[in-house]
Amino acid sequence: MHAAAEDRRCLGATQPHVAQRACRAAFSPPGQPGVLGVRAIPPFASTSTPTTPQPFTGPPAKLRVLCLHGYMQSAEVFRNRIGSIRKGLKSQAEFVFVDAPYLAEADEQAARDAGGRSWFASAPLPRSASKRTSRNGTRRWQWTDDAAGARPATATRYKGWDRAESAIAHALAVHAPVHGILGFSQGACAAALYAGRCTRNPGLPSTPWLVLIGGFLPRDKSWAHEVREAGIAAASLHVFGAADTLVDPSRSRELAECFAGALTHEHPGAHLVPTCSGDFRALMRAFLDSVAPCVV
Repeated sequence: MHAAAEDRRCLGATQPHVAQRACRAAFSPPGQPGVLGVRAIPPFASTSTPTTPQPFTGPPAKLRVLCLHGYMQSAEVFRNRIGSIRKGLKSQAEFVFVDAPYLAEADEQAARDAGGRSWFASAPLPRSASKRTSRNGTRRWQWTDDAAGARPATATRYKGWDRAESAIAHALAVHAPVHGILGFSQGACAAALYAGRCTRNPGLPSTPWLVLIGGFLPRDKSWAHEVREAGIAAASLHVFGAADTLVDPSRSRELAECFAGALTHEHPGAHLVPTCSGDFRALMRAFLDSVAPCVV
């Protein structure tokens, strides 16, 4: 394990005073155990402007974290996949989950039946794609690729971001206060894009920190430029696997370079969320302690 960078700053797009608070505090031991709360958000279909979150007037008992699942997953699948994190961090955080707005394109029938979703579209979709549903009616954060069977990490053209952005903004508003975002794989890419958009659109609900696991910078040049040029000041922890064959670690590092003062952690595994134990659990708890002063 190794972690880089010491300067941890907060995103001040909609909360300019946050960046001036004690967000640079050094890592310290976590607090006392508490009670975990986990909720799932129903599928989001509306593209209307989300309602304004109610102001938060007191310190939270725990940090509330919005979780963005990966490609071919869903809110419920991701909730089960990160059970170790939910248990290991239950003294510090509660987790809410949201389904992506589009049904995932997949050759595997089992994946469709399981309600796999996606956040973006990377090439023109079949006319029927936006209406397709799996047996349990789930959808996806939409992206596809010109090459049949291509995964989002290799896609070169994205579209459909407007609905993904609306879904994230809606979830942040409905579950306010949300203090941070945890994204995996395509969900990490979506979280980074959203953070970049917040710097340009102060009206979007934002969070002062992100944990991005197995994330990557889009290969769509226009969206990659959007992230690179955003000047994202949110505190961030970037986690990736040395043995990841789906998203090369260099692409996760490339994404981390778009965040000021980013922390990085490379684990020995593949494209997955590490078990929350040992060094990784200590790192996650320390990171949450470090960003807790950023919450107002």
